[in-house]
Amino acid sequence: MKAGWGASLLRRLNLVCCVVTGLGLVIALERAGENPKVSQFDDGGRGAALLVILGLLAVYFTANLVIRPFGTSVVRYWISSVAFSLCCVIGMSGIWLIVHNSHYRERILGEKMETAAAVDWYLAHNMPPGPQPRRVPTGVYIESMEFDTGNNVLITGYIWQRVAKDLPASAIGVALPETHGTSNLTEAYRRDLGSETLIGWYLNARFRLQFDYAQYPIDRQDISLRMWSSDFARGVMLVPDLQSYPPWQAHGVFGLDKRFARAGWNPHYSVFTYVRIDYDSSFGDGAYKKTKPYPELYFHVGFDRSFRGPLTETVLPLAFVAILVFAAMFITTTDSERRLVVGWSTLTTITFAMSALLVVALRHNAILTSTETPKLVYLESFPFVMYFMIMATAVNSILFATTQYRFLHWRENLLPALLFWPVLTGALLLLTLVAFWRPPIGSVS
Repeated sequence: MKAGWGASLLRRLNLVCCVVTGLGLVIALERAGENPKVSQFDDGGRGAALLVILGLLAVYFTANLVIRPFGTSVVRYWISSVAFSLCCVIGMSGIWLIVHNSHYRERILGEKMETAAAVDWYLAHNMPPGPQPRRVPTGVYIESMEFDTGNNVLITGYIWQRVAKDLPASAIGVALPETHGTSNLTEAYRRDLGSETLIGWYLNARFRLQFDYAQYPIDRQDISLRMWSSDFARGVMLVPDLQSYPPWQAHGVFGLDKRFARAGWNPHYSVFTYVRIDYDSSFGDGAYKKTKPYPELYFHVGFDRSFRGPLTETVLPLAFVAILVFAAMFITTTDSERRLVVGWSTLTTITFAMSALLVVALRHNAILTSTETPKLVYLESFPFVMYFMIMATAVNSILFATTQYRFLHWRENLLPALLFWPVLTGALLLLTLVAFWRPPIGSVS
């Protein structure tokens, strides 16, 4: 490629990009200074991620003014290609850390109940009209949690109630409607507290819950215990037994064993909530009538996943495949003598591409097995990009052997090789932005 109008156009285009990204960075920094949510990651890390991307692009285009990959020097083209790829990798890693440390990702169902006053106010404003049920303080203590499958969680611990002496036996106890299979609640202790009786049950049950794996493996999951009173006539209202815990704090973790086996998860918060659920059935108790939803008690524990393990298991094998695919581009040649030396042919290219696709497909299947969700998850973007790169490399090799396109034959297929890593890392960075560029999600009721 000779220096001329093409090199001049590239130089001017790079200068324009440098100015635009620089101005964008200045504007973004000014807005970030006016918005404390950016520095605290309370906007989901979107502001910080934008600063990282604009900063890296500004650095890259500025560096190009020094590198000057606009003439005939192949070395300068390679330096620019590597620089862009490194910027994309750094930007992607920065987004991972920013999103992992953001606070907005709490997906808590319902209204938080952290004080007795909050419980009183909520029930006073959200109970259906009519006779008010008797309140039964109920507490939860989790000893262990284990993910059996993508949506099944085995939970052990204790559930207790402080019940009045005159409360009917049929109204004592807790039902767990979201258990899967056999729910095991065994009475573990009973104490006389004077006007009340303390009853505790040992919990050993498997819960079938719905998780959002869209951002896997940089995801945060909320594990919730939905609790009903054993009195189906709704003569009893379960209320959190907050006096049995230390004063509740935002992002505090109470009701969880300190020796909790994490197994790749880090507890982030625990909290009681009330959720109003509108049932479209009377459950056989007369004709159905539309009534105000009845609050139900939940106990939530939020966990951050330790994402280094799943990322390493996927990224490292795919990185090795990418290196091999990239290296294979350099044996593509029109020189008949060189072909004999390297053993290159179109059939060889197709065979290699099929082998590489098989390796990527096995890694992709491992991701699907881990999540067991019909929806796409973020980590799948890596095998999807690799599918594209492998097929594009195979098509490039075939076109190089069967056509005379100038951009392919420039310096023996150098242009596709120069673009390989920038396209690969740039596509991954773009998909990362799409996956994590979400509006803040807070509590829902």
